[in-house]
This record gives sequence, structure tokens and C-alpha cells, in this order.
Amino acid sequence: MNQFKTQLRVELRGEQLFKTTDILHYSNKKLDIYILAGFEFDGASIPKSLWSLYGCPFGGLYSMASCIHDALYATHLFNKAMADRIFYEAMIASGVERKTAIQMYLAVRTFGQSAYDEKYELGKNREFVKITLKGE
Repeated sequence: MNQFKTQLRVELRGEQLFKTTDILHYSNKKLDIYILAGFEFDGASIPKSLWSLYGCPFGGLYSMASCIHDALYATHLFNKAMADRIFYEAMIASGVERKTAIQMYLAVRTFGQSAYDEKYELGKNREFVKITLKGE
């Protein structure tokens, strides 16, 4: 079962920059993902023109999924397609309506390549992400 085992706890670091203050733990049937305290991220990349439909970048039920997604983009521990799939699954696990989760998933699949490329710096941020594979 896909689920978050902890809640997202952050401090504001700028107008739209957040820093985790505790561990965020997401689990699915194949792996556990831990985002450790100290990881900085900018929330969901939602254009201002769509805030009335989806909320602000750090609002709504997708905040935890956005943190996981940003961490996977920043570290390249998975390829973009897998990071986007985990984002979708994490949104569903946190209670985002399936229609909204599909729309946000399609948005990152379609428009997320530049973010995937830009957020990555060799070796940076990997100390904030731990992944444990589960046995079959």
C-alpha cells in the first residue's frame, strides 16, 4: 500500500523556498523513500494563473508528494519517468483526487524536463534522500 508514514514539516526559507525540519517518509510496495531534515525545495510548480484551480505551490494535499518529487529531480536517483510516476502515486496516497493527480502528473511528464535537468547538480542533495528497496 502506498502511504506517507510521517507528515511534512518545514520552515519557510524565502518567498517560495521551504526546508524540511524532520524526516518525510513515503512507502510503496517496492521501496521506502526518506527525505531528511535540511532538504530545500520550492513546492509544486503551479503557474499563478492556475492557483485558483489547484492552490498555491505549497498548499493542498500534494505538498508531501511535491517534496518527494523535487528530491527525486534534484538527485536523479531515478530517471524522470520513474520520479514522475512516484509523484503521481504519492499524490493519490496523500488524498489528492485522481483527476487532479492525473492532471498534475501529465503536466510534469509534458513540461518537467527542464526542471529535471536544472535541479540536478552532481552529488548535491543526495545526503538528504535515502531509499530502501523492499524484498520481493
